[in-house]
This record gives sequence, structure tokens and C-alpha cells, in this order.
Amino acid sequence: MPHGRKVRPPPGTVVRSRCQLETLVQPALRPPRLRVDEAVLDVADAARRPEPVVDVVLAALQRRVTTPTRLAAALERRARHRWRALVHDLLADADSGVHSVLERRYLTRVERAHGLPPAERNRPRREGDRGRTWYPDLRYVPFRSVVELDGRRYHPLATEFRDRARDNRSVLAGEAALRYGWREVAADPCGVAGEVAQVLAGNGWTGRPHPCSPTCPVGRPAGPATGASFRDG
Repeated sequence: MPHGRKVRPPPGTVVRSRCQLETLVQPALRPPRLRVDEAVLDVADAARRPEPVVDVVLAALQRRVTTPTRLAAALERRARHRWRALVHDLLADADSGVHSVLERRYLTRVERAHGLPPAERNRPRREGDRGRTWYPDLRYVPFRSVVELDGRRYHPLATEFRDRARDNRSVLAGEAALRYGWREVAADPCGVAGEVAQVLAGNGWTGRPHPCSPTCPVGRPAGPATGASFRDG
């Protein structure tokens, strides 16, 4: 409702007042409803934890019902937003090609946290003269390596064939292909970083990963007696 108007809500209805409401609604839709950007920011602002904020913002961008530019402009028009810094980070990551919650977690907790080189994200790749195009999730172009991230809880048969074909195309093109899901990235980001770093180093990367915490084994030499590996700890 417009700010200043008093309404007794019917049972089961929540009434919220907004200043300049006429600028926030879809002009051609009836009954009037908020623009997608405003609705996304409202849902995010009501969240008590960061996970729902990540979910709703990335879901809206992935479904292409809005854009990072439009969401950023809507956020700037608000004097207050509980998750302003997080939404800004999400929009910046979306501009770099991050299209899912799992991809964001890999970016922040695997790639950036351990000093891996930045990957090319969700860029189209064409297969020779046949014209077939696919979109690797992460491609470390100078080091001929691909990382695919799978956030689904199950694999329909057709999806398994598609994922296998994508991995095979990368290998046939002379690239190392790694695949991770939520279990690996969420529960063992250091192990994932260690494996990716080993593959990149084997393909010419001269950098060195660094540990993300005092207990992180990435980038540390393994003791001769312990036989520690990147997945230990």
C-alpha cells in the first residue's frame, strides 16, 4: 500500500506500506504487483541467514527475470538493506559469470581462499567445424583444465549422459576434467583446492596455492612421517 494509507488487513494477509509505490510496481499488470527487482530485494531483506539471500538473488539471475545492473540500481535506491554488502558481492560475482550457489561457494572458498588463478566461467565453447557448443562451468584456459560443478541432488539418466559427454569432450580436446558436487565443495574445499592446484601445476601453472586457515593443508609440504595429503584434516 502507499505510505500513509491505513488499511485493516483481511485474515491471512500481510500489508506493507511503501514510499513512492507507483514507481515500484509493474505498470501494465493487474492486480498491481512489485517489479521483480523490488520483490527479490524484499525477500532477501527478510532473510535471517545469508544462505536464502544467495538462493533468491542467484535464482532470479539464473532464470533471467532480472539482471545484475537492474538489481544493483534497485539496491542503490534503498536507504537500508540488511544484506547490502552480500547482495553487492553476489551481483559482482554474477557479472563475472557465476550462475549458481555452488559456483559462488567454489569461487570464494576454493579458488580465492587458496590463491588459485581465476577461471573463465560459463563461456561458450565450440567443438571444431561441427558447430556444437557447450558451456564449461570453469575453464582454466592457459592450463588446459576444466572444472564442472554439479549442484543437483540426483542425476536423471539423460543428465548423466550429458555430463559424461561434456567431460569426454574436454578430455578429447586435450584438457584435464574434474567434477565436483556440493559434498566436496561444502565439506572439503581445501581438498578440492589441493586437487585442482595439482592438476594446474601439472599443466604449466607456476604459482603456488596458499592455506586458507592455520589448519588448512593446501600449499604446505607433507611431513615424511605423517604422509599427509591435501585431503587430510
